Amino acid sequence: DESEMVQRFGSMPRIMMSLFQATTGGVDWRDLSDILCRVSTISCAIFYAYISMMVFAILNILTGICVNNANKAADDDLDNCTEMLQNDATVGMLRKMLGVRRKSNSSSSSLESDNGSMVTLTWDQLKVHLGDMKVRAYFKK
Repeated sequence: DESEMVQRFGSMPRIMMSLFQATTGGVDWRDLSDILCRVSTISCAIFYAYISMMVFAILNILTGICVNNANKAADDDLDNCTEMLQNDATVGMLRKMLGVRRKSNSSSSSLESDNGSMVTLTWDQLKVHLGDMKVRAYFKK
């Protein structure tokens, strides 16, 4: 129908609006392709190429940017939690109460009690401690 063609593709602003709507879901792109395929196979192929490029290329790039920003925010939060725990008096007090000091050498880091034996926790003790946000943040670093 010619009135449909003029309504969707009658001028440059209408073409741009139709393409925008097809990309963002305002109009089903199949409806627009049906109109174009009645006019010309080439215009239909160009429209399919446009939709493919927008969906697979541009939208994936936008998704990647959002995911990258979310990962950066998570890394910044991890850095903040790590810094908070290193300077937290509660963590220092907990280490003193448990008689635990940090032992570091070039290859590893472990926890030892004051008498030199390794500190171990039972599964039930670990579950209780993992319920504490500060302990979970400590394990993230």
